[in-house]
Amino acid sequence: MTFRLIGSIVTAYSQDKQQGYREKWEQVRMLAFYAADPGTAKKAGKPQNLIKFPWDSKTGGDKSGFDALRKHFAAIDKKIADGE
Repeated sequence: MTFRLIGSIVTAYSQDKQQGYREKWEQVRMLAFYAADPGTAKKAGKPQNLIKFPWDSKTGGDKSGFDALRKHFAAIDKKIADGE
């Protein structure tokens, strides 16, 4: 198993867990929106205005950790290719 394959597996697993986490909180937000007082829900307009989550403000997500990991694996691949 190569470092790149391990990195891909870890990334996919992490993304799957993160997506499941977000889906659960989105369900909670929808329930809170419809359970709220009708006046409050009407003023909010949509569930995203009633309850804000960190991922609502991010358009592309946090890629700084991924970029650092990619650079690390690229350096390892270069060392392997150079025979070090």
